Amino acid sequence: YTNRMADAVHAQGKLYIHHSCGLIKDLVWLYRQTRMDAVHALQIPPLGNITIREAKQALGDRIVIYATLNQMFGSLENWPAVCQSIREMFEGAAPGNNFLLVIGADPNVNMTTTMRFWNEVQKYQRMYSTNR
Repeated sequence: YTNRMADAVHAQGKLYIHHSCGLIKDLVWLYRQTRMDAVHALQIPPLGNITIREAKQALGDRIVIYATLNQMFGSLENWPAVCQSIREMFEGAAPGNNFLLVIGADPNVNMTTTMRFWNEVQKYQRMYSTNR
């Protein structure tokens, strides 16, 4: 089914981005066998059950990881741990050639804190980017 959908989208000159959030660790090895172009909303723990590093190893270089910044939805009491988790995402994604990060707005997180996340992400994005 996934390949049929990917083929239909590719025939129109578009990319097939497969939405698959949550507990997908046992599925990503199957994704590699498909013609999908990207996995959308890949979630790291605690919402998901796979790290970016594990996903890259399972998916290979052809499939783009379109991840969410799940750290926004967890406890912010330990900011150094939040920062370490963000850094680990980028380290796992290095060199970054098939990694996109989405920052989703959370109505429970104010703009000051959202900008704090954004600044942290930009720091690691520059550090691990292929376009340094």
